[in-house]
Amino acid sequence: MKIVAVIIVGAVFAITVLFARFFITNWAPDRPVSELAARWAPSPSVFIDVAGMHVHMRDEGVRDDPSPIVLLHGTAASLHTWEGWVDALKTRRRVIRFDLPGFGLTGPSPDGNYGIENYVRFVTAMLDKLIAGAPNAGMIVGTLPTDFRSVPLTSTLPTVAIGPNLQPIIVNGNPIPLFTILADGTPGPLPAGSIVPLSAITDLQQGYGLPPQLKAVPPFSALPHTGEPLPDKDFITPAEQAIFVQRINDYNTAITTLAAARNIPVADISGLFNSFVTPLSFGGVTLSKTFISGGLFSDDGTHLSDIGYALFANQYIKAINSAYATTIPVASLTQFFTNNGQNFGFGAANVTISEEAARNIGILWATPPPAPHRLRRVGH
Repeated sequence: MKIVAVIIVGAVFAITVLFARFFITNWAPDRPVSELAARWAPSPSVFIDVAGMHVHMRDEGVRDDPSPIVLLHGTAASLHTWEGWVDALKTRRRVIRFDLPGFGLTGPSPDGNYGIENYVRFVTAMLDKLIAGAPNAGMIVGTLPTDFRSVPLTSTLPTVAIGPNLQPIIVNGNPIPLFTILADGTPGPLPAGSIVPLSAITDLQQGYGLPPQLKAVPPFSALPHTGEPLPDKDFITPAEQAIFVQRINDYNTAITTLAAARNIPVADISGLFNSFVTPLSFGGVTLSKTFISGGLFSDDGTHLSDIGYALFANQYIKAINSAYATTIPVASLTQFFTNNGQNFGFGAANVTISEEAARNIGILWATPPPAPHRLRRVGH
């Protein structure tokens, strides 16, 4: 026992020493913004005071652009996320981007509050700052999608065991329900209405979620984790979905309220994604959200394909034209069908879709009747 104890103590000591060495070797103290700015905030970066923060911002491109583009980064990112986009846009458009509170070089929120209400206050103050600097410039914002059924990520997999073709495995005429550990601590099938996202495929392929009765049944017996419950991270319960939807609705309410107060048009991106729930057939071509082959989404099941992004861009273009009496042409989809022909079962060489058919798809979501030309209100 003494030998065992000595070995254990020695192992713990060795691990502690290795950890301390790693920590000492790799640890570095926080560096002040003034030191980081030399590398990450060269021209055209500027810092402006907004809502008690020194906000890192870049304003580039065509100075007299009537409708500047404002790009907001996501979580754990910074304005540098948009570098490639800005390079492509700034020769034709004015592009504004900035670091949100707690990210990049903007630094922390003064009160340490990063809830939606605080972000609304910050973005409101930032919009007012931009409006004050360019009172005649047009702006546009878009809503966020709310329907889990509109993207492959959360609408492809069933809540039963699947085969390599992602279709349910049928045993004795019935599918095999996946199981997990329920809220009361007992094993049971996933709550009705749950969603299994595409990100769960790796665990499903290893047998997670398959009931213990299948541990001795080929081919399930060959999977290393058959009989183990599906981890909580691999499904979204109806209660969790409701929380997500409510939060997104909160964001959309904030977006539309802020926009209405400043006479800024809103592109109905939520409505666009809602239309993806069912297949769209125009010009002899069917577009759908179907994973891999539908044509609207890329192979990660989350981001749009170039066809999908063209439709996405057209929503903004149509909203701009309607609000500001401009005549920006919507994106032509002909070239995108040519580039993505394999997704629809035909090769790029034999694409025959006409420009008229592509135009019909481009205006699938009807543009509202032309409105009188307006300028965004300066006084608000």
